[in-house]
Amino acid sequence: MAYELTNEEWSKLKALLLKKKMGRPCLDLRRTLSGIKWILKTGSSWRALPPVFGKWNSVYRYFCRLQQKGVFEKIFAELTKEVVLEEVSLDSTFVKVHRHGLGAKKGLSDI
Repeated sequence: MAYELTNEEWSKLKALLLKKKMGRPCLDLRRTLSGIKWILKTGSSWRALPPVFGKWNSVYRYFCRLQQKGVFEKIFAELTKEVVLEEVSLDSTFVKVHRHGLGAKKGLSDI
């Protein structure tokens, strides 16, 4: 499945997550994290989580516990240590809206 954690992703996350005890462990931590990944990538509601990732409520509660304990920030900090930025590209695009699109009255002359 496209949203399953790869072996490389799982090995990095497993090392970071299994260091701390966070209450009762998940039945399948890899499946739960894949479910969290699915939610974050699709933007779907928690209730739309496919059953292959486990019960939506269990995955949601585990996500909330990770968030409250600051685990995502620690994971991000650890994984970005390896990143080497040689080139950075920024794009700034804007679209100018016609005055009628902003609610201006029609018939005014351009000044």
